[in-house]
Amino acid sequence: MWTNEYTATSPLPAQAIWNALKALHEGRLTYEGSDTFVLHGPFAKGTRVSVTPVGQDTL
Repeated sequence: MWTNEYTATSPLPAQAIWNALKALHEGRLTYEGSDTFVLHGPFAKGTRVSVTPVGQDTL
């Protein structure tokens, strides 16, 4: 299992950032050439996600 931690600051409200991340992982926020994310449960700690990078098999 991989673990990474990144931090950044933003002038945006925390809820706006959380909503964007949630939309991305629920497949509602997409763009051409983006990877595909499928959540297997609620958007919460411990939920598994399948990631399909463009042109590759699902992880």
